[in-house]
Amino acid sequence: MATATFAPGNYDAAEGPGAVAEMGLALATGRGGPLLTAWPMADASLTPDEQVVQIGECEGRDADFAWPDINGTAITRLGVFTVRDLGPAEVIARTLEALKK
Repeated sequence: MATATFAPGNYDAAEGPGAVAEMGLALATGRGGPLLTAWPMADASLTPDEQVVQIGECEGRDADFAWPDINGTAITRLGVFTVRDLGPAEVIARTLEALKK
């Protein structure tokens, strides 16, 4: 399991699960403490990165982007500026394509 958190400071394996606010995406994709990410009778995370679409993130273009670890995943990312440029129909099409994987 990966240890990337997408929300810095929310996960330290030595200290337990810590906070989970704003970590729904991280937890669903298996990132975080095992208490919150290891599911009985499941060999992997709840959702594989390839089937996740992050829509509307607004800080990804900032040089000081606080959680760049998401850039190294297979998660489809459609930031707020991309969404605005693409329009609803294309955002829906790209989302449905990712969910087919």
